[in-house]
Amino acid sequence: MKPGPRIFMAMALFVASVCGCSRKPPKVKVEGPEKVEAGTEAVFKAIVTPDKDGLKFQWKADWRQDRPGEAPCDPVVAKGDAAGVKVLFPKDCGAATFNVTVAATAKGGVVKAGREVEVLPAPEPVWPDPLPASWKVLNDYENPGDPRANNWGGFFGTWGFKGGKCGIQYGEKSPHVLKVSFALPMGDSSCGTFEYLKGGRGKPAPVDIRGFDRIALMMKSGDDKTHYLRLEVVELDPYAATLQGYVGQSELLEVGPAWKRYEVRLDAVLHPMFDRRMGKQVGLKIERKDQKHAGGVVLLDNIAFITKAKEK
Repeated sequence: MKPGPRIFMAMALFVASVCGCSRKPPKVKVEGPEKVEAGTEAVFKAIVTPDKDGLKFQWKADWRQDRPGEAPCDPVVAKGDAAGVKVLFPKDCGAATFNVTVAATAKGGVVKAGREVEVLPAPEPVWPDPLPASWKVLNDYENPGDPRANNWGGFFGTWGFKGGKCGIQYGEKSPHVLKVSFALPMGDSSCGTFEYLKGGRGKPAPVDIRGFDRIALMMKSGDDKTHYLRLEVVELDPYAATLQGYVGQSELLEVGPAWKRYEVRLDAVLHPMFDRRMGKQVGLKIERKDQKHAGGVVLLDNIAFITKAKEK
């Protein structure tokens, strides 16, 4: 007697239950960051449960419009698999939301999973690029020329007081930055740098700075220690023995291990009697009383005058 169809069906169900054979597709989820910065690359992974060989993966990143009028942003999605995919979110994405999805194709069908990702706008650079037209760079320390001169044709160097010594390196020895090394052996020691606004060594010439509102400079520690200094702005007095008139000083500036832009308002540091038609020099002043260490290194990259905004 031959077994009937019902017996064959029962046998198939029995075998499936014993061997665990199932045509149900596996479960898939996407792992990766919830927030990324525009202009950066992030990695996303497909987690498959249970593990299954032979799957094919297709990844996508879809921009989701949160506010009407937003310009779409197209991220770059590399070819990926279960091990992961790299997604590049362009800088022009700004603040936006994306859905990163994966479609896993198995014998049992297609399984999709996704992850919502918030893209944060890229932070503003420490130094603007391109530089605004209102910024006039005094020195970018890219030219180790001889005789030594900044972008405005002014000589620059160092000074010391009560045993304090500052040394500088720039150009070929320290590309594109001014490396200021200081040693302050006594409690009242000080030293610093100076930049003539115009004129050769020992022959500063006056520069009218009435049209400027601020001075911007970028600094960081060169030895991973925190240092403290002030920005000085000096008036040219042709009748003084040192050719120096009023001296304006900024508040104490803390210089740490990361590049930081400092902006000093001229109105906040210059004496009311300071003749702004007679600008002589700017520079750094480092005093022992302000330091935790008797010596150190400060890196200066770019110093610029910023013109006043035009009144409407």
